[in-house]
Amino acid sequence: MPAFLGPFSSEEIFSEKEEKNLKASQVELDFSSPLGSYNLGEILPLGTIVNKVIIKVDVSFNDLPILTIGNTVSPDIWLDTSGLDLSMEGIYMVECYDSVNSTTQGKAYWNPKGCTKGRLKVYFITSF
Repeated sequence: MPAFLGPFSSEEIFSEKEEKNLKASQVELDFSSPLGSYNLGEILPLGTIVNKVIIKVDVSFNDLPILTIGNTVSPDIWLDTSGLDLSMEGIYMVECYDSVNSTTQGKAYWNPKGCTKGRLKVYFITSF
């Protein structure tokens, strides 16, 4: 017998707004990319919704590099290192649907450590 999952408030139900006016930003990183932060697109104005973060590992890494996705205040607010294995080729996707409460910049924080091979792409999907 199915279970009743309601009632839901209007804040819990995604509106069509989250899926309209999508904007995708991309950055490519490899083993030779220097340690640091990389901007993901333009500055995010108040009210922007971070929809998804997609990581595509094209060539697996041979060490344990660190990649997090966040903003200027919280370096891992949208993607931390848990559940992300850069030693395996594949696609990792995180659905965020997080509303930006102050003007900020989306950033990829990267530390290649001792890698001598590997390449990935970060896709940062937002809407306004």
